[in-house]
Order: sequence, then structure tokens, then C-alpha cells
Amino acid sequence: MSNKHQEAFHELQGLLEDERLASAHQAEAFARQVHNLQAQLRSVQEEMDSLEEEKESELTESHEELRLAQEEVLLLQQAAEEAAAERENDIASLQEELCRLRAQLGRLNDEAQEYELEITTLRAEISMKSQRREEERKGGDVGTLRQECVTLREECETLKDDNRRLTEKLQLLQLQRTG
Repeated sequence: MSNKHQEAFHELQGLLEDERLASAHQAEAFARQVHNLQAQLRSVQEEMDSLEEEKESELTESHEELRLAQEEVLLLQQAAEEAAAERENDIASLQEELCRLRAQLGRLNDEAQEYELEITTLRAEISMKSQRREEERKGGDVGTLRQECVTLREECETLKDDNRRLTEKLQLLQLQRTG
């Protein structure tokens, strides 16, 4: 019986040894699997970190682009407002200049009418004096007539000068009005 026990013991010991070997192989396989899974996990973690960095970089870049775009919009708005204000100032200046020129044109028209009236009056005076002197010449004495003739010639020259001056002014005013 003790032989039987010994055989059973050896058989059990062999089975136990086989079981230990199988268990060691299985533990080794598990260790390899764990190691592989840990390597995969590290790889996935690195990839996630890399993606996170990339996304963070893209987000930072997007924020910077947005900030630059907002600054550009502000600059464009300021430029548009300045241009509008400048245009309004130009319009106001032009309207002011137009009013001033209209007033000046009105004054020049008034002056032109005054000069025309003065010229007409002077022509009438010359005509009347000529007629009167003609009448005096016919009925008066020669010495007096000669003296009056000299005076009339002097007055005539003066009036011609005045007339020429007024005519030039009138022409200048008419040129300004048409120009």
C-alpha cells in the first residue's frame, strides 16, 4: 500500500508540477499581454496628448486669428467713421464757399447795375451839356464860347476817362458773372 501511496504521491507531484508549469506559462503569457496592453495604453496616451497639444495649438491660433480679425474690423470702422466725418466737413466747407460766392455774385450784380446806371446818367449829362453849349454857342459871344469849349473838352476828357474806367469795370464784372 505504501507503494501505491508513493505512486499516487509521485503522480500527484507530477500533476502539480505540470500544473505549476502551465500556471507559469499562463502567468508569463498574462505578463506579456499586460506589458503589450500597457505599451498600447502608453501609445494611445501619447497620441491623445499629441492630439490635445495639436488641438490646443489650433485653438490658440484660432483665438489669435479672431483677435486680429476683430482689430482689423475696429480699424476699418474707425477709418470709415473718419472718412465720413471728413466728407461731411468737405460738404460743409463747399456749402459755405457756395453761399459766400452767391453773396459775392449778388454784390457784383448790384455794382454792375449801379455802374450801368451811372454810365447812362453820365451819357445823358454829356448830351445835355453838349446841347446847352450848342445853344449857347449859337447865341453867345465867341470868347466865352472858346473858354467854355476848353472847359467842355476838359470835362469831356474827364468823362471819357470815367466812362472808359466804368466800362472796363462793367466788362470785368460781366466776365466774372459768366465765368
